[in-house]
Amino acid sequence: MVWIKKHFWEIALVILLFTIGFYFRLKGISTNHSFWSDEAFTSAIARDILIGKTSFTNGISVLEYQRMQIISNLISFKLFGLSEWSARIPSVLWGSLGIVFAYLLAKRHSNRGGGFLAAFLFTFLQLNLAHSTSCYYLFCRQKYCTCHCLGNTSHII
Repeated sequence: MVWIKKHFWEIALVILLFTIGFYFRLKGISTNHSFWSDEAFTSAIARDILIGKTSFTNGISVLEYQRMQIISNLISFKLFGLSEWSARIPSVLWGSLGIVFAYLLAKRHSNRGGGFLAAFLFTFLQLNLAHSTSCYYLFCRQKYCTCHCLGNTSHII
């Protein structure tokens, strides 16, 4: 509890940036953009697993480099039903979590100011916002790599 009181404004600013970033990303998927071919393919695989057209292991092994996206879409389809919105919401969540991970990683390797700069850029950069609203595997992989770097930073410096 003392740690939270000591770092209250720091935590509050990161939560504020997360909330703003989540809002912008959620607003971005409401315009209902059409799927690119690889987005549609991963969503179709998740849909086929959900409706029983293919088994989980067969569906996951089709695209080895997009397993996390297929699993994320599958969970989202189970929770929210089959729709384009539910296919894109995992990317919104992954992209929003990236704000927190960017802050933690930059703070670890520089200072609080560097962490806030990284979180700010991750929140508001247009390219990042555009990719966070697509049903694309890169954001799952980016968050995985960021978490890995947070856990294993001795080899980075």
